[in-house]
Amino acid sequence: MHCRLIIGLIAFAVICVVSISPASAFIGLQDAENGAKPKSRVDSRDDSTNEELSADEIESKADEDDDDDGMKTSFEATHQETDFLKPTLDGEPVQLNTFELDDQGNIWACVSLLNKLKTKREGASDDSDGNEASVKAQGYILVYSPEKLLVKQIPIPFSPTAIDLDPSGTVYAAGEGKLCKMTAEGKVLLAATTPNMAGKDIEDLRSDAVEAYKKQIEQTAEHFAKQKEQLNDKIAKIEEVDEEKRTKRQTAQLKSYRQQLSQLDQFSPPDEMPDDLIDHLVKSKFGVPSMCATANHVFVTTSAATGFGYSIWRTDVNFENPKEVIDQVGGCCGQMDVEADADRFYVADNTKFSVSVYDHDGNNLDSFGKRMGKGDNGFGSCCNPMNVCCTKNGDILAAESSIGKIKRFDATGKMIGYIGQARIGAGCKHVAVAFDESRDRYYIQYQDKNQICILIPNSEAADVIAERRALEERLLKSTKPLIGRWIRESQAASLDGHNPREEIADSDPGFQVDFEALASQIDEFEILESGKFKLKLAGQNPFLNGVKNCKWVSENADEHGIITIGLEADGLVLLRMQVKLESDDKTTVSVFYEGAVGTPKFESFNRDE
Repeated sequence: MHCRLIIGLIAFAVICVVSISPASAFIGLQDAENGAKPKSRVDSRDDSTNEELSADEIESKADEDDDDDGMKTSFEATHQETDFLKPTLDGEPVQLNTFELDDQGNIWACVSLLNKLKTKREGASDDSDGNEASVKAQGYILVYSPEKLLVKQIPIPFSPTAIDLDPSGTVYAAGEGKLCKMTAEGKVLLAATTPNMAGKDIEDLRSDAVEAYKKQIEQTAEHFAKQKEQLNDKIAKIEEVDEEKRTKRQTAQLKSYRQQLSQLDQFSPPDEMPDDLIDHLVKSKFGVPSMCATANHVFVTTSAATGFGYSIWRTDVNFENPKEVIDQVGGCCGQMDVEADADRFYVADNTKFSVSVYDHDGNNLDSFGKRMGKGDNGFGSCCNPMNVCCTKNGDILAAESSIGKIKRFDATGKMIGYIGQARIGAGCKHVAVAFDESRDRYYIQYQDKNQICILIPNSEAADVIAERRALEERLLKSTKPLIGRWIRESQAASLDGHNPREEIADSDPGFQVDFEALASQIDEFEILESGKFKLKLAGQNPFLNGVKNCKWVSENADEHGIITIGLEADGLVLLRMQVKLESDDKTTVSVFYEGAVGTPKFESFNRDE
């Protein structure tokens, strides 16, 4: 089982196509070389004394680090999320990959067909609607007016994941190793393959994948060997102390070191790279995370031709004269966004918590941003900013995944405004951002729900703000009886067969993980009037460990008397609990994560006297 887990982690590291070190690939950290600091990792040494910290001291240090990493800014939000656009095709849901705005404020949404719609269209005859291209399309560009009305739908023979419009209104789209140039009406002017695919065939890509896998295995084995050597030294040092003279801390450390050593001893990867892993890596080489167009150039982000990371290519407006202006750029979780203006382009350097600025030849001119501390120009969560956007006056917008914040910087990199925050769900993902200057509206992508959040000025959102405050007061009143400490019973409850979280039929699940038993792993929880929320777990669970100590936020109370509580850290809802107060002394509780599959399991909890 441990071997399978390690192989799975290797697969994850390879498939992510991230420029990271071998050590980072297998313990979930960004490469220190990239300047990124892990979000939840706390060093077990005191920098001032270089001594090992106890478990309690480590936890205290983690709390201090979390406080310092708070997503605070001296700016007040100028806009509020009030509405959203959810693209559909023939009344059916679609997968939203990205979007862009044109000068008139129209929204150009790149979408892929979900399974039900694919089946429906594959079953249609070529002449069923008089449009063969529509029947055979693998994706669409759906254009909506600022009033959210569908203006046009443009079929694309590939799944588009990147789009931009040049100053003349010409449309450029890309995806699956393909490039396309078309008129605003959807007439194709040019088609080409992405520059990284030039002269490559599938066998070449498979061979590259195998070589990359072998290199990754070698580097991982070397790293694990060093870790084992260090652990053996630490174990030997503690074992020199007579057992009866060891401190509690030394005893706990010895147990931990031995467990880590046992896990490392399980490392035994297969000699040959699994075919499914090869297929995944080959497919990733066709990905196009972003593209942007100016009057003279098109910039395309692709997987690096060899190895890991990304390459940023520049072509002319006819996809000719390609030049790899930057190579081996690090990006987290398949994300690497680039935007350009007349003489510069901007890279959302998410592993470095900064925006990097280059001229069109790839010469680095500047960078701004840092991991969020107490200043204004920083970015938070595990890897941000995820997306950037250039405004007409030369300002740069930066959007943060997980957090959902939009910040505005001037051309020198100085933060000049905090636009606002949209609820976009937890996770490292694409959060395309755009600004409609004539209407003073901002847009940000909510990938999990395949929709685009719309933020309007505070002055236009007064009614919405008032309604939210009234709702918060009602929810706070309904949640007040839950304040206190609750201990789990052994038997699960059914809530009379009511399932308040039915999955939407025909939607494609975002995470193939069953969260059915999350509530059963909670021994007790406590809700404090101060807003703090505490969990005590029956075991170790990566989805629950991160919310052991956080804030609770009342979100909803339905007609069945079920209250939804968000478990929030740094303005981000990590998990949700649904609680029904059966009596003054008894509740039934489920825990779920947005995008998870499976039916939530409800457990009974009794109030602690």
